[in-house]
Amino acid sequence: MYSRLMMVPGDRPFWLTNQDTLPQLMTMTIGDKPIWMPPSGDLSEAPGGFLLGRPVRFSEFAQTLGDRGDLQLISPKGYYGARRASGVKFASSIHLYFDYATEAFRWTFRYGGQPHLSKPVAPKNGNATKSHFVTLAERA
Repeated sequence: MYSRLMMVPGDRPFWLTNQDTLPQLMTMTIGDKPIWMPPSGDLSEAPGGFLLGRPVRFSEFAQTLGDRGDLQLISPKGYYGARRASGVKFASSIHLYFDYATEAFRWTFRYGGQPHLSKPVAPKNGNATKSHFVTLAERA
C-alpha cells in the first residue's frame, strides 16, 4: 500500500482505520521489527500510534477488520475542496426562543470537494499504479 501512494511534496499522509483493526496492527512485524508503534508523548499528534512512520487515525466510518476499506492510506493533498463564492450567510431570530428571552443565530456555507485524480495513474517508470487514496482489499 505504501509503495502505491502518490507522494506530494509537503504532504502528511496518514492511515485511516476502524478501531477493530488495532489488535491486528499491534502484532504485525517485518522480520522481528514491529511496524506499529504506540503513541509517544503528545497524543494529539497520533492518538492511534504510527504505522510505518505515519500517524494512524481511527474512524467509525471505516469498515471492520477483513472488509474492503478497513485500512486506508490517505494523502490529504490529493483532495480538492471548494467553497461557494457566495460566502458565509448569517441569520438571527429573536422569535425562535422567545419564551426563554434568547436569540438564536445561524451560519450556513456551502462546501464541496472531490479527489484531484479520477482514477489511479501509471508512473513513467514502474508497473504499480499510484493514487492519493489507497485502500486494502477484502480478505478472507
